[in-house]
Amino acid sequence: MGGCDGNRNWASNWQPEYIQGGAMDYPFQLPEAKAINDFLMSHPNIAGVQSYHNNGGMILRGPGAEWQGEYPRADVNVYDELGRQGERMLPYYRYLVIWSGLYTVHGGFIDWTNDGLGILSFSNELWNGGQYFNSPELQTQQRDPNSPISGQRSQYYFDDYLEFGDQYVEWKEFDHPQFGKVEMGGWKKTQGRVPPRFMNEELCHRNMAFSLYQTDEMPQMKSGETKVEAIGGGVYRVRVDFTNSKLTPTILAKAAENNVVRPDLLTVDGKGIEVLSAGWVQNKFRPGATDLIDQKQLDRILLRTGHPGRSTRTIEYLVRGTGDLTVTYDSLKGGKAVAKVAVK
Repeated sequence: MGGCDGNRNWASNWQPEYIQGGAMDYPFQLPEAKAINDFLMSHPNIAGVQSYHNNGGMILRGPGAEWQGEYPRADVNVYDELGRQGERMLPYYRYLVIWSGLYTVHGGFIDWTNDGLGILSFSNELWNGGQYFNSPELQTQQRDPNSPISGQRSQYYFDDYLEFGDQYVEWKEFDHPQFGKVEMGGWKKTQGRVPPRFMNEELCHRNMAFSLYQTDEMPQMKSGETKVEAIGGGVYRVRVDFTNSKLTPTILAKAAENNVVRPDLLTVDGKGIEVLSAGWVQNKFRPGATDLIDQKQLDRILLRTGHPGRSTRTIEYLVRGTGDLTVTYDSLKGGKAVAKVAVK
């Protein structure tokens, strides 16, 4: 890449060249970075990112620099569950925080997608050289200084016997136009950074499976049980359950702090029906007061912190009037859930 680094040209914690090499003059100066960001900005429904890098066998999350501080606890809990599951699916990979487990990164891609776009994001460092030693017997031999697979000797051994010399080029003379006679040879630049070809299928399959696992845990809003009760004077109590059965909340806590994701919307539509009050039911199986929502426009409630993962919440409306009522939960990253209620 020379003077630029495609993973240091993003707008979260971007720093100039004298602090972060490869950062260039300003965020999104690289056309590739700008094109990717333009796509993400135009698709705010994107709720998950996995950025494939190489190498080292790591499942990385932000923050990239210590001074940025740890993510909110609610977000860490989600990241931890996904990352630890990833360690089970990807042998020899470790789930780490970038700055503490690897090194400090300024202007990194997944810092931007998490902090600037509210997307739960991992960076997968593909391939770990330890995957050559995929049995207890090989790992024991690896530690034996007299073994042909200990230390750097293992590179030559596996290249000779598993890759048939594909990774090492024998040295030979070359007539260089500027330097005259030189010798060229040695390890190919991809050696150690990408898996041997015969192990590619497993690497691709396992990482694909981890990506799909994260995809399956992205937020998904659904409506549930509804209940209507007449309480007198033409007023009705209407309750609707909304569920996010997936691990990821509709809005990450960090995204809510940074105000980078549109609030979820809870709307009511019903001809001739007036919303008098609205609140969250603390426990629908026990009597008790609701947590009143203090907003002026109760037929269009803004939920700035979204809906937590793996949870059901019950919204209660007191309404005046009768007829068909539509209650919609609208989330950029969790989709729409609609409940239709007959108030009578």
